Order: sequence, then structure tokens, then C-alpha cells
Amino acid sequence: MKKIFLSLAIVFFLIAAFSGNSWAPNLCIDLKKQVSIDGGATWHDADTPTAAPETALGQGIEYRLIVKNCGGAALDVTIKDVELGIVDFPVGSLAADEETELYGGDIPQLDQPERCEDIGEKENIAQVSGTAGSGAVVEDSDPAWVKCLAPPQPCIDIEKLISVDGGITWYDADTEVEAVETEVDQGAQYKLIVNNCGNVDLENVTINDSVLGIVDFPLGNLAVGESIQLDRGDIPQLNQPERCAESGTFENIAGVDASSVYDGTEVTDSDPAWVSCLERGDEGCTPGYWKQEQHWDSWYTYVPANGFFDVFNRTITIKWSMKVEQPLINKKTLVQANGPGKPLPTTNPTLLQALQANGGGINALARHAVAALLNASSPNVSYPYTVDEVIEMTQAAIDLESFNATKDLFETANEAGCPLN
Repeated sequence: MKKIFLSLAIVFFLIAAFSGNSWAPNLCIDLKKQVSIDGGATWHDADTPTAAPETALGQGIEYRLIVKNCGGAALDVTIKDVELGIVDFPVGSLAADEETELYGGDIPQLDQPERCEDIGEKENIAQVSGTAGSGAVVEDSDPAWVKCLAPPQPCIDIEKLISVDGGITWYDADTEVEAVETEVDQGAQYKLIVNNCGNVDLENVTINDSVLGIVDFPLGNLAVGESIQLDRGDIPQLNQPERCAESGTFENIAGVDASSVYDGTEVTDSDPAWVSCLERGDEGCTPGYWKQEQHWDSWYTYVPANGFFDVFNRTITIKWSMKVEQPLINKKTLVQANGPGKPLPTTNPTLLQALQANGGGINALARHAVAALLNASSPNVSYPYTVDEVIEMTQAAIDLESFNATKDLFETANEAGCPLN
């Protein structure tokens, strides 16, 4: 009999020990918190900062909560979200495997019109609690991140550059005063630089330049900070071999249009480029004119005492004898050293001494180079070369020690006819 009672005791003990684990239903609750920045059209899980959707400062945000009873017993459910001001909101009873979605219409605090009142990454966490009939409690939580950015400020910039030397040198030439100079019958090339200078991506970027014949050239999209450079290889009309078909000063304007991918706001910009097309001059005064003292008042920019090296950046030695009173030379010492009228080898002469050089070769080049310089710098002489051209041609002739060809070009121009008194 004792054995029977002992056996029954063991059975009841085992039943009591294992009845809770074997027969009680599993309790489980799951919460998903999602965020929308487009009025509920798109929902983001956004559990981490990297997954956070981006919206502009001052824009509203909406949240939704998806609560599921993932266990095997009914639960009495409440929700809280301290950041949003939700405190123990009663969802009510959820049966096993039942799911519900909650929006701003259910919980007003899920609609946050001022969530992005300052710039930064913002997180808030929703929490759910489910209580079973036995009093057991299960909980879950889920965050949602959003990134609040500065207000969208679409911006586009275009820079138009011009070259008249085959693309070696580029000029901004935004004003008539800055117009790059070239000769009639010469061409020009243009280059465009388009930059997204705003904080929002741009789409439908197009370029126009009515003078060059560019109409709605499509660039497509341009990301924030992205810059695109366009030349004749991209837009053939940027190469204008007949730009200077006639003399005059000409402007043409390139324009760019785009719209913000954020809200469609349109932005534009434009930039001009000026070119001055000059007729090749047909006037020039000789070295003999420029070296005469009564004509020194016709010199512009330069004076007789300027050094040849200071202007041309080349050292030369010429044969020179005094023909005109020189304020910097002791005439008596010169005559005693060299005899009356005898040429004196002079290194680094002044401009006036170069005009007075005797003989051919470097002497002839020096005479006509300085005369060319004075002609080119005079606003009253329509000379076929610019000051820069005269200097560059002279430097090249000296460097190559080939004087006559350049001297002949200058001589022909210097003897074209002097318009000065």
C-alpha cells in the first residue's frame, strides 16, 4: 500500500512540475515603427541613422505603428512614445496572430508637422506592452530615424569662357571692357562650366545660346556639388571659326535652366562672353620719327629712358653713337673714349638708344622693334600688331638669333604711313 501512495505522489509531483511549461500558451508581441516624409505615400523602416529618410527643415513627418500579437494568447495592448508624447495609449485586446496598424487618425501624436524644427538626425522609440489574462507581460520596442536638412535651395551656375588662340588661353570676358581681342576673319572657341551650387539635386538641365545656335541642349541631371565642363567636342556650336566675320565688339550669352528634384522649383543662370574683332591696321611711324626729341610727346606708356631689357626681357648689345643730347650720358667722356661719331657697343640700351642703333642684324631689329612697340601702344596709330605681339615676336627673333625676317615685318608696318604730326 505504501508503494501505491508513493507512486501516486510521484505522478502528482511531475504533473505539478511540468504543467506550466507544457500547457501554457507562448506569449509574444511585435512592434514596427515607420516614418513617412511625403504625406504617407512612402513608409520607411528607418531603424538606423543610415536608413533615415531626408527631409527639409520645417517639413512635417508622419509615423505609423504596426502591432502584432505573435503569440498564442490574447493580449491587452498599450503603447507609449515619450518623444512624441504618447503615454500608455490603449490599443485594446489583440487575439493571437492578430495585427493592427495605427496612424495619426488613431493617435494624433503620430502626425508631427513640426518634427524638423531644427537641423540634425532625430530618433524616437515607440514601446508596446501586452498583458495576458494570467498577468504575464511581454514588451517590444522599435526606433525610427529621420534626417532634417537645411531648406531646399536649388542653385545653378554657368561660366562661359572664350579663347582666340585655339584653346591655349581662356578668358572670362564678362564685360565689353574685358573683351578679348582678335582680328577680323579669325575664329573663336567657347567653353561652358555648369555647376550645381545648391543643396538639392537638379534635373532637366538644358543649355541655350541663341547667337551660337545652341537650343535646349540637354545635360540631364546634376547632383549637389557636381560640375560639368563642355567644349566643342560636346557641343559643336562652341567652335566658331567665323566668329569675327566683321569688325566690331560682340557679346553672346549662354543660359542654363534646371529644376529641383525635390519640388520642381526652376532655377536659371546666364553668363556672357565678349570678343572684339579688329581690322588689321595699316598705319605706322618709322624709327626716325620716334627718336626725334620733338616727337617724344607722342610716346604712350613708355618713355625714352626705359630700358630695352625692362620691356622685352632680353639682353642685347648694339652699336650706338650719340645723335641726340642724352640726359644720362656724359657726352665729353663718350667722345674722348671713342672719337667723334664712332659707334659705341652698348649692352642693355634704353629704348631711345635702340632707336639710334647703327647697322643691320640685331641693330636693325632693335630700331624697328622699338618703333613697332611705340606704334602698337599709341591709340592714335592703327598698327597691325598689338604690344604683346611685338614683344613676343622680338623675343623669338632674339632667342633664335634670326633677326631679319621679324625686322622686315616690322619695317613694312613702320613705313605704312605715319598719321602723327
